[in-house]
Amino acid sequence: MPNGVSCACFAIRNHKVAETTNNVFREGIANIQSVRTVNEVAKASTAIQNSAIKPALPFLDSLACTLRKLIYPLIIGSAVYNTVKSDDKVKTGLSQAAGIGAMYGCEKIAEKYLKQVDKKVNNLKGSKYTKLIKVGWYVAKGLIYLASSLGGFKGGSELVSTIIDKIRGKKDDGSINPTEQIKEKSKAFNKFV
Repeated sequence: MPNGVSCACFAIRNHKVAETTNNVFREGIANIQSVRTVNEVAKASTAIQNSAIKPALPFLDSLACTLRKLIYPLIIGSAVYNTVKSDDKVKTGLSQAAGIGAMYGCEKIAEKYLKQVDKKVNNLKGSKYTKLIKVGWYVAKGLIYLASSLGGFKGGSELVSTIIDKIRGKKDDGSINPTEQIKEKSKAFNKFV
């Protein structure tokens, strides 16, 4: 249930990441989210709905719906790209996969509950604050969806990264436990001999 607020935030965030990491997949996501932002704002604005560009709105909506189908393939492509670039491909690949899975799950859960609240807010009538409440809900809904998506990805990827570090024997401070140190010293000794 992304809206203009969440799509705009996703577009800006992905564009910034694409600039710093030279990730073409993230730039593709940013461009799609930009189109979706314009479409969502056009759908939410009665001024735009009644303007001279009204005949172009069905085309914009169709374009945004078509492009939306490319978001997850681009997210997966970005994860593969990050994994290939990484020095630790196993950890990066598993944490990226877990992050995408958790992100998708959190988005679906958020959508379920946001739709329920959305129905109640859209049925509000008669109060002088109805329009203000609807605008506030529109912004809050976008921010909640954004937080669920980003939080899901970060939580899933960090959980798997932590598990992998524990399995490998690394401590939280980045040092290696004594068993791993012995293994490392014996590798160095074997190379020397």
